[in-house]
Amino acid sequence: MSVLISTTVGDIVVDLRLTTAPSFSRNFLKLCKARYYDGHLFFNVIPNRFAQTGDPTGTGSGGCSVPALLSALLSTDPAPRFIADEPSTYDMQAKGLLLASKVCGLAHSNGSQFMVTTGSGPGNAVHDYNTSFKTATHFATVVEDEDGVLEKINSLFLDGGGRPLTDVRVERTHVLHDPFPDPPNFDELLGKLEAAFKEAGKKVDEDWDLESSPLQRKPREEKLEVRVSAAEKIEVEGEGEETEEQRVEREAEDKRKEAKSRAVVLEMLGDIHSADGKPPENVLFVCKLNPVTSDEDLELIFSRFDQGCKCEIQRDHLTGDSLNYAFVEFGTKAACTEAYFKMNNALIDDRRIKVDFSQSVAK
Repeated sequence: MSVLISTTVGDIVVDLRLTTAPSFSRNFLKLCKARYYDGHLFFNVIPNRFAQTGDPTGTGSGGCSVPALLSALLSTDPAPRFIADEPSTYDMQAKGLLLASKVCGLAHSNGSQFMVTTGSGPGNAVHDYNTSFKTATHFATVVEDEDGVLEKINSLFLDGGGRPLTDVRVERTHVLHDPFPDPPNFDELLGKLEAAFKEAGKKVDEDWDLESSPLQRKPREEKLEVRVSAAEKIEVEGEGEETEEQRVEREAEDKRKEAKSRAVVLEMLGDIHSADGKPPENVLFVCKLNPVTSDEDLELIFSRFDQGCKCEIQRDHLTGDSLNYAFVEFGTKAACTEAYFKMNNALIDDRRIKVDFSQSVAK
């Protein structure tokens, strides 16, 4: 079970430990599903140790469990604010661990707060930091951090209290599959929170497009002064404006990160084998075929470029009828390139075909 956590400095993917920490994992999933963490600040960072978030007040004393949230917002029967510890054996020197944060270090005080370890090795992470971590609930592990989020947070400049001088926030949490049933009245809770997010957005910016999955800028309960976002470029006096070349490079990098994030989501959904997969360089995509054209016909035509080429016309899985497009695989990139330049707009069975390099990672 995975959750994609989008922050102001990039995305991370975490895998939950449903077997060893079922109660807090369920609590975390439901809070993510309710968008409870939207806008939450990483308010406490200990370099090479951990970064802490999940408290809407930003003080380390706030936050609650899903039952308590339902009770507070829907005025139902009182519910416990915290969840009991679920201690398990884990590597206290490892980087990328998600641990439930105990409010004021008290036992069995796990609500919504959590920390992620940002260092590894002896004297780092939570190794020898505090004896209370020996009974901490290890509920998830970072499995993907292509944007270097942990390192970016770990390297932030801090004030005397351990708060970063530039704000890093959770922008959105994406739960791709939830194996746990929703608690009673959960849909009503989602409706109230969604309305609150839209209202918060309207107060910040009247021109904000509220229909495009609005993001909560910061929790209403936050008690800290807002600082400049770590994602913003700080203009230093004497520095020149961004050049055209820098702008193009920045936009290209933004598109690369967006494409990578989408690929990670598709991999988590099982639509693609790997987010790092690339289309093969020796396969052509051929479309606008005549329905009567067969695989053998295409192989005969394209064999002039490679005697061992393989053609596969895509067909309806029920009727077996041609879908009028195919993939042609060559033994070498050179043969594929030659076929691309010579066969585009060629006439096959009274149809002028279109040829392009395959963009499918499944081929």
